[in-house]
Amino acid sequence: VNKRNPPPPPPPAPAEGTATVERSYPLDGITAPWGLAELPDGDLLIGSRDTGTIHRLTPTTGETSVVGTVPGVDATDGTGLLGLTVEDGFVHAYYASTESVRIGRFAYQGDRAPAQRLGGFSGVVTGLPRATGDGGGRVGFGPDGHFYASVGADAATAGTGEAGKLLRTTDSGAAPQEGNVEPGSLVFAGEDAQVQGFTWDQVGRTWLVDDDGRLDLIDTTVEGSSAPETLHTWDQEVDPGSLTYAGSALWMTDGAERRLWRAPLDGPRLVSEPVALELEGAGPLSAVLAAGDGTLWALDETSLLAVDIG
Repeated sequence: VNKRNPPPPPPPAPAEGTATVERSYPLDGITAPWGLAELPDGDLLIGSRDTGTIHRLTPTTGETSVVGTVPGVDATDGTGLLGLTVEDGFVHAYYASTESVRIGRFAYQGDRAPAQRLGGFSGVVTGLPRATGDGGGRVGFGPDGHFYASVGADAATAGTGEAGKLLRTTDSGAAPQEGNVEPGSLVFAGEDAQVQGFTWDQVGRTWLVDDDGRLDLIDTTVEGSSAPETLHTWDQEVDPGSLTYAGSALWMTDGAERRLWRAPLDGPRLVSEPVALELEGAGPLSAVLAAGDGTLWALDETSLLAVDIG
C-alpha cells in the first residue's frame, strides 16, 4: 500500500453477516492440513503439518497433486510444517526441524514434474524457539513488501527472545531499515503477548490476535507505525488462530472449533462486537484465507472449503 496515495477506504461492514460453505473439496491423501496459500493463478497450496508435504489443489477441477516435501520436518509435540505463503515465485514455509524452528524459502518451479516443483532450501530466519502445540507459525507478506511471521511460544519459551512475537523481515531475512521497533531488530510487535494470527485491511493497517484473546490494531499507514491498540478482548474462552480480512470485516479461526469469528469494521473501529458463525458440515478449522473475489477459503481436517460471506 502506497502511504502517499492510499486506496480509498472501504464502506463500513454491516453489523451482522453470514458465512456459508458453498463447496467442499476433499483432501484425499493430505494428512494434518495446516498451511494454506494461494498461487497467482488461483490454485491453492496446502501443507501437511506432520509429513512436511505440500500439495497443490486446483479449484476448477478439485484435483490435487504433490508439489514437494520440505526436508527435515519434525512434527513432535504438535509442531511440524505450519504456515505457508507465496511471493515472487517463492514458497515461504514456517516449520520445525530436529535442529530448530526455521522459516525457509523455496523456489516454486511450476513447469517441473509433480513432486519435484519445490526448489532448494534458503534460510530466511533460523534458530527460532520451539513451542509445543500449534502456537504461532502464521506467515504472510504485508503491503509494505516485507515478510511477517508469528513465532510460537509456550510455558518454557514465553518471554524469551522472539518467542510469541510478530517478526518483520525483508524477503531474505534481514531487518528492515525503517518502521521497526528499533534498528536491526526483527521484532515488530508482541512484547507482552503471544501473537497468533495477523492480517492487513484494504488500506494497509495491521491487525493481530493473541493468546490472551485480544484483537489489536497497529496503524501501519502512518510514518513509523502507531503503538498497538486493543479494540476488543473476548470475555469467553477462545483460541485465536488464523486471521484474514474480507468484505470490510476480519475473520478468525478458533482452535478446535468449526466456527469463524466475524469482526465488522468501519475503518479502524469495530461496527459491533465480533460474532461466531458456525460453518455447517465443517470440522475443526486450521486456516482461513481471503480469496480474490471477496469470498474465503477455509481449511479443516479433511477438506478445503469455499465460503461465501455476506
